Amino acid sequence: MKQIALGSRVRITGICLMGAANPFDGQVPFDILMRSTNDIIPIGAPSWLNVVNLTLIIGALLVVVLQAGATVTAQSIAAHLEGKIAKWWMPDDVVFVEALSYGATGKIQKMELRRRFAGHYSAVARSTA
Repeated sequence: MKQIALGSRVRITGICLMGAANPFDGQVPFDILMRSTNDIIPIGAPSWLNVVNLTLIIGALLVVVLQAGATVTAQSIAAHLEGKIAKWWMPDDVVFVEALSYGATGKIQKMELRRRFAGHYSAVARSTA
């Protein structure tokens, strides 16, 4: 059996059996009868641009709003997350803020966070160099 990477584009050859379709819903059920595994031909590798690789390149910034009277450090957060999430999900840095901005629908304003922390990693790189 061929090993095909997850996310690859493939061409499948075989006999296509079309089912009876409702012309108004735009969906046509079908089955493909394949003669062998040779009927699956990889035509494109998966994109390198995926969440895992982007997180490794860009890094993850964790923005934390503390409750009144709470005393938490970046190290204690990292220790708490260790072993509970994938290593590539671990934040590269933790930033504590007073509050987050919310829109009219109650969602966090991600664009405002992006603007606010746009230079964060370049500032961190300059301070560690």
